[in-house]
Amino acid sequence: LGGLLAGEAVRRWWPAVHLPSLGTLLPILPAPDALAPLWTDAVALLSRHGRDLAVTALLLALIGGLESVLSMAAIDQLTNGRTDPNRELLALSVANLASGALGGMPLVYLRLRAITTLNSGGRSPRAVAVASVAMALAAVFALPVIERVPAAVLAGIVLTLGLALVDRWTRQLIDRWRAGEATADLRFSLLIVAVVCGVTLVWGFVAGVGAGTLLAMVVFIRTLNHSLLRNRFTVAEIPSRRVYPASLEALLKPLRAQAEVIELEGALFFGNADRLATEADRVRPDLAYLIVDFRRVTTIDASGAVGLAQLKERLGRRGVALLLAGVTRDNRHGGALQAHGVFRDGAGWDGFADADHAIEAAEMRLLQRAGHALEGLSVELPQCALFEALLPSQRDRLLSLMKERRLQAGERLFAQGDAGSGLFVVTSGSVSVVHHASAQDGGHRQRFISFSPGMTFGETAVLDGGGRTADAVADVDGTVVHELPAAQLRILRFGDPDLAAQLYRNLALHLSERLRGAAAAWRRAAA
Repeated sequence: LGGLLAGEAVRRWWPAVHLPSLGTLLPILPAPDALAPLWTDAVALLSRHGRDLAVTALLLALIGGLESVLSMAAIDQLTNGRTDPNRELLALSVANLASGALGGMPLVYLRLRAITTLNSGGRSPRAVAVASVAMALAAVFALPVIERVPAAVLAGIVLTLGLALVDRWTRQLIDRWRAGEATADLRFSLLIVAVVCGVTLVWGFVAGVGAGTLLAMVVFIRTLNHSLLRNRFTVAEIPSRRVYPASLEALLKPLRAQAEVIELEGALFFGNADRLATEADRVRPDLAYLIVDFRRVTTIDASGAVGLAQLKERLGRRGVALLLAGVTRDNRHGGALQAHGVFRDGAGWDGFADADHAIEAAEMRLLQRAGHALEGLSVELPQCALFEALLPSQRDRLLSLMKERRLQAGERLFAQGDAGSGLFVVTSGSVSVVHHASAQDGGHRQRFISFSPGMTFGETAVLDGGGRTADAVADVDGTVVHELPAAQLRILRFGDPDLAAQLYRNLALHLSERLRGAAAAWRRAAA
């Protein structure tokens, strides 16, 4: 209104100034008989114009749909709301059918009108309805007045609204660039904005949307390609949760550097499958085992499966064995690989439930290659860590207090919540401390730690008097453990304090070693 009054003032008092107006505007009302020709000669009309109509309708639907969805996203940024695009597009479809039936123009979700309504204080559907009625009345009754509005006023309105249409994200990018930030990601984002803007100005909106969509696909694939590899570390940095006898641990410690773990995340698909081959080329010459952890992988397509098979082949030519963590015959990743012709029986694939068991398998194989296999290992009770630095008489007394127990695979030694009735030493086989998840959590078994022959366990509940924190089960048949009852340990504190002191010292050293190993894993995981 102010622009109209200013224009009239210029025309009245400065008639020499040329002030173009909007010009003649003709009112065109809806025509109820707009589709009448179709009822009289539909076949002839469609045969002559059907192809042009179909192409035009498809283009208008595509352009209108894209414009509407983009406009909804822009308005949602301004209002911090969330619009349902399916509902809005369905409403627009019905409105376009009605408009076309009456000879009207195609309709879209228009940002300019929405921003104008928002800037005027409108926030409810009632404001939209009032604005629509006002526009209809103006189009019917106020055209002679609108014709007098200077074109410069309309240009100013369009320019102001155009600046308002610049999205918040682009403004933030520009502000960061003006503040002196010069990261590669920021430059790449600004380049995308500039390219889409330039294409839109030169070739129009459709070309701009197409360029933006293509660049978005490129960025998406580039991001996935760079994010596939989550982490990479050696087994020496994060060993398995199995505790080995001191002699084997000393032998295994330098050997662990010959095994590496690669953690993947996201989708393994055609856009990043070649990343696996790149990682294969980066393995060290002395590497013996490469573990690929799939725990954080969401999906695997055919290209990803083929890339994995090629990785196995490339590693095999270099003498490196591939172990898959989080991939078994009956889980979803194993099923996906088998569906794509990979990870089938007899194909030489090694899959494990998780990275911990895969790392343990690598450690076992490294020991076996060094001629010190853990399988079948048996340690005499006096040679175990609990007997360290004991005098012969003390050793004999301790032996007389310990009770032998034999377990079969899967047999439970104690359960979570049980009282700490004694501590144990395993001399043959293996015992794991595990947590059994409930059926609601999937019913899987989480391993906390595994004890090899010669190791002591179960001492925490004895020392602090609390209950067992997890279950202890035998891993193999013929597992032999020896129990020192908590009551006997208490008797030793008063009857043989020197022996008790040495036992507590040995237990403290044992706990310290386990804590150091856990701390190293925590530091590496937090890096």
